[in-house]
Amino acid sequence: LAAAIETIDKMRREPVIETLWSTGNELSQQVRALISRHELESAIRLNGKPPWTILEILDHEGGTAQAIKTMLIYELAAHGVLSLGSHNICYAHTASDIAETVDAYDVAFATILTALDSGRLEDYLTVPSLEPVFQVR
Repeated sequence: LAAAIETIDKMRREPVIETLWSTGNELSQQVRALISRHELESAIRLNGKPPWTILEILDHEGGTAQAIKTMLIYELAAHGVLSLGSHNICYAHTASDIAETVDAYDVAFATILTALDSGRLEDYLTVPSLEPVFQVR
């Protein structure tokens, strides 16, 4: 209970909610711009509200949604960003964190575009592709 009370007190003292929305807005706008710049709108979309957005990965003629997501997660991690396909903004995230994340997305999207353009994205993977956890039997 003490931690909950301290959290509520901090939210009353500081602009927590406003910061979550503005930081999330900044990240969302920049990621959407990169999706567009890399011409990946047919494979990757960003959904949700700024404090919590989710990347929707779609099948593409150059590779499956699962393979695209695998490459995205791998490339982001290789560039210092741990993500499983969503942005969960917290009050501690800084402008530097957002810039680092956007830079990682830029590199990841460029790699994905190259692989999709080849028509053989799966051949570019250096790890096994993700598989759905739940399947229709």
